[in-house]
Amino acid sequence: MSRAESSKAVELHRVQSFGLLRKTVPPVDASPGIWIAREFPGFSNLKLGRGNPQPFGVSRVADNAFNFAVFCRSRGVRLCLFPPLECGTKGLLQDIAAEIVLDDNLNVTGDVWHCTVYNIPEGSLYGLKIEGVPRIILDPYAKWVVSGAKNMWKVYEGELEEVKVVSEFRETSFTSKFPGLKTLKDVKFPFRLGLISEPTVDDFDWENDKPPQLPYEDLFIYEVHVRGFTMHSSSNVLDTKRGTFLGMIDRLDYLQFLGVNCIELLPIMEFNELELCPFNELELKYSPTTNERLCNFWGYSPISFFGPMCKYSTDFLKVGVELKTLVKEVHKRGMEIILDVVYNHTADASAPFHFLNAANVWYMHDEKGPYSNLSGCGNTFNCNHPVVLELIVQSLRWWVSEYHVDGFRFDAAGILCRDQDGTVLKRPPVVEAIVKDPILKNVKLIAEAWDAGAMLDSPNYLIGCFPFGDCWLEWNGKFRDTVRHFIKGTPGMVREFAKAIGGYFDLYSKRAYGPCHSVNFIACHDGFSLYDLVAYDTKHNEANEAGNADGIDDNISWNCGVEGETQAENVNSLRRRQLRNFILALVVSRGVPMITMGDEYGHTKLGNNNTWCFDNEINYLFFGKETEQRHDYFLRFVRMAFAWRQANRLLRLRQFMSWRDVQWHGQRIDHPDWSSTSRFLAFTLKNPKDGRASIYVAFNSSSNSYEVQIPNAPEGRMWLRIVDTNLPSPNDFWSPEESNTVLLDSNSKYCMVPFSAIALHTVDPEQVVRGEPSTPNNMAINQYFNSSSILTRPVSMESLVSADLEELEEYWESFIATPLDDEQSNTDNDRTAGADMLTE
Repeated sequence: MSRAESSKAVELHRVQSFGLLRKTVPPVDASPGIWIAREFPGFSNLKLGRGNPQPFGVSRVADNAFNFAVFCRSRGVRLCLFPPLECGTKGLLQDIAAEIVLDDNLNVTGDVWHCTVYNIPEGSLYGLKIEGVPRIILDPYAKWVVSGAKNMWKVYEGELEEVKVVSEFRETSFTSKFPGLKTLKDVKFPFRLGLISEPTVDDFDWENDKPPQLPYEDLFIYEVHVRGFTMHSSSNVLDTKRGTFLGMIDRLDYLQFLGVNCIELLPIMEFNELELCPFNELELKYSPTTNERLCNFWGYSPISFFGPMCKYSTDFLKVGVELKTLVKEVHKRGMEIILDVVYNHTADASAPFHFLNAANVWYMHDEKGPYSNLSGCGNTFNCNHPVVLELIVQSLRWWVSEYHVDGFRFDAAGILCRDQDGTVLKRPPVVEAIVKDPILKNVKLIAEAWDAGAMLDSPNYLIGCFPFGDCWLEWNGKFRDTVRHFIKGTPGMVREFAKAIGGYFDLYSKRAYGPCHSVNFIACHDGFSLYDLVAYDTKHNEANEAGNADGIDDNISWNCGVEGETQAENVNSLRRRQLRNFILALVVSRGVPMITMGDEYGHTKLGNNNTWCFDNEINYLFFGKETEQRHDYFLRFVRMAFAWRQANRLLRLRQFMSWRDVQWHGQRIDHPDWSSTSRFLAFTLKNPKDGRASIYVAFNSSSNSYEVQIPNAPEGRMWLRIVDTNLPSPNDFWSPEESNTVLLDSNSKYCMVPFSAIALHTVDPEQVVRGEPSTPNNMAINQYFNSSSILTRPVSMESLVSADLEELEEYWESFIATPLDDEQSNTDNDRTAGADMLTE
């Protein structure tokens, strides 16, 4: 029914000969049964059965029959059926084709309302009415979700459908929960309905698809936003596919070119892209600096835990098929796909749980308000209640069994470990259920092992101690902070930096996968981009409509002497060095490396560290020659650095570093400086089988230049310079056809400028031949590294000799425990001296 017809009464009647009622909806005291609107064909033959309380949601029980079951402790539940979209549905809420009033004796088992409905037209939609709630809500178990908004994110206020409250319920409990809400009349927002059955879901041909199940130590994770990945015109994706799952397929070649083998998608579960604020402030928001309409771009406020975001499809009714097509294509290329999932909180107004007697089950509560805010976004989910636990596990099973995803990254996973009162549990039931579930047995599980209620070094900061830890990888916030501090020159960080490079034995020594339990990253979607870490000292979130009060204040960043963009070449040169230093630190550290979309070429967000609300170029990926040339071909450096890592087993061992495979240095061989004033660290990686030196890496994060003593190379070999972050491209990272070849003798000296890093590799000098193989754009560098005798031959895991746990404990407790004498330690000035030097 169109908006113009919304005031016209619709003739509804109860199927079982109750006559005609001149009502827009059945009255509050309507008898149980089916009430239908005559104007939609195909609904006059509906029949109603008692149904079953399991499974939750909608399930097909016969060719033309579906069972519905929902957990709800309210007294009255109604099932609303809507015609298929092709029947001309516009306003959806006004287009109710049939309303089924459930019998509170016949259609209830415990707290579960259920029924079976026969002869439902294929492709119909459905929603729920709960007594006392003046709106139709989405079934929490809806597998496919359809949105009422047609125009993706680019919907302006005048184009939104008006949603008028048509219910005759007169309960006031709803508005009492939101004191600022005076009326729901003419509220504008895109609502969601469940699709009873996806038309083509059973016809999808997976072509014997199997997950790659890549070893943890081989992973290179790339965090990406589906819409942001191809929305920019430089992606060269067709307009109809930009910002969609199918659009991603068209640019998977870019990720392969970069060396990525594991794609981590920011949330793709259905979320309300217009939701910016609590339900009592539903007006659209605009940026105070650009006047651009703000939105929920990132997607960290789920409405549904089962339905893929329909606006990531080219056709709402085919969203599941298009997602499966993406997953299948990713697997064909030997890559994995991981979903960033949000089970710690829900959206404010659009999620159904607020209306399903949320006060007793779905959310945590405290004395400060109706909902706890341990998530940092409100509406903290009560994950360890049995009903909520079951929903979470069923959701995870659905994504694995239906969409073949390879794993999950759990946003603010500390919430999964809390009881209803916020207490951190040692054996949280939901975490145990996940790790012991037979369907989830082989998927990758990554925890963001903290939440908004957990401060660093507090008992709730679960890095290294996430429950059932053998089964979980963790986003390592300590690695992030340590590397940021050391690279920008914070004093007293050398010891921590060495621990980070070595794999954090103190955190993961008793875990099955050792250092590979640590997902190492410098930057992610949340916070400064990698480039902004070297260009801004403070956040600049004025455009966010929050008075620059949102986002974290301590970014552990350094602007290298000038805030924001500058034409000063000395500042820009330092920034380029720092970018390369960050990537080299990530590549040579034990653990699983991850970068976020755009950081591979130095994407800037103009100092905004909380860009969740922008659907524009600040969150879009750029492609093309200009991007490749940005920051002196930084993209080339990143691509080659990860190719080097993939080609060298010593850079991605599952074992912790020990005396068998690492030797630490300062500016002199075998004289590491662990003092509080030191800002220099070097080390040699050795083959743990024979102790032969293979790779030398040195970081100078001070404002001084140093002549560094190079270690002895094995007999008959020399050191080949692989990396010098001070040099312009292509000499910043060596390649046989592009770069100058520099060979160094044992015990030679190498001059390192301030804030720079180098990496050397032992080679047979007679086998160093420039220009072979010749490959366009050096795309085959990984293949070259793997096949060439220039670099260390691959070392099989079976041949490695690992120190036992007792030896490792002794090693990591003692090797940096004793400070050196004063004459052996560096006496650099404070880091800020670097900025003074640059601006002189």
